Amino acid sequence: KFAIGGLEFSDALVTTTKDEFDPQGRIHGVLGINVFSGYRVTLDLATKRLILEPCGTDPAGAPYWDVAGQMLVSASATAGPEGLFLFDTGATRSMIARSFVDRVPGASVEGAAGVRTYGGNVAGASVVRGVRLRFLDLEGADGPVYTSDLTQRSRLGGVEVSGFLGMDLLDGTTIVVATRGQRIAVIPAPKKD
Repeated sequence: KFAIGGLEFSDALVTTTKDEFDPQGRIHGVLGINVFSGYRVTLDLATKRLILEPCGTDPAGAPYWDVAGQMLVSASATAGPEGLFLFDTGATRSMIARSFVDRVPGASVEGAAGVRTYGGNVAGASVVRGVRLRFLDLEGADGPVYTSDLTQRSRLGGVEVSGFLGMDLLDGTTIVVATRGQRIAVIPAPKKD
């Protein structure tokens, strides 16, 4: 049995592991967007609130695609190509595929990086400079992003994944996901005076 506010599931199909999910004990599981099917999901990251409402009839925002359990959105580098990115509110920093780095003018891979996820260390990760990611009205900072070979993830999903959009881009925003129309809107954090 699992409950989020008034939304409750019992006898739901889940995937489990005997291995420690997160060695630090910070993460106990991952919820996919399919759990909220039929709802408008609002994540107010500034106030750390999750609001669930029935979906309306006129969803706003950009389309997203649910491919093999991955929530994918179209994003781009400010001076480069577009691609499909995993919308990942669990990622501290955004990551881009090596194949995507090669298509961004002025991007440079600088050296090895220690990147840890809930699934363990990311093998072969590197720091990339000269890439600013853009999604809707959000634009990433000039700081570095990480890169790794995402070929296996792309193969598993059957679609080329160009990277992950993480909290370096999304922090402080309000994210509204309309699951019925598969649309997503992101309201930027208010500017500080």
